[in-house]
Amino acid sequence: MLGYDYSKNGLYFVTICVKDRLRCLGFIGQVGASRDLPVQDGAIDRAAIDGAAIDGAAIDGASRDLHVHQSPVRLILNDYGFIVESQIKWLASQYPYIEIHNYVVMPDHVHLI
Repeated sequence: MLGYDYSKNGLYFVTICVKDRLRCLGFIGQVGASRDLPVQDGAIDRAAIDGAAIDGAAIDGASRDLHVHQSPVRLILNDYGFIVESQIKWLASQYPYIEIHNYVVMPDHVHLI
């Protein structure tokens, strides 16, 4: 907003987009009926999720789960997505006057409050 003093206390909705909206932070993948998509210690089991990418879906920031055509899907962060997530958490620890109320890392952008 033109002329607004953003140094005031308040809640701010921030969106940060990757240059050229390149989907480099992860992808939306379908959760199998009998298995979940494995992500352990930042490593992604690519064989277990091969061919599972689904585009054009919106994410529920609270659970990171969503449903597309009644099929559950989940945001799968790659190494770059995990770096972004760790830096968001770092912000709150580095600057005590910043409080991250909620955030979601998407394949090509990040939302923070």
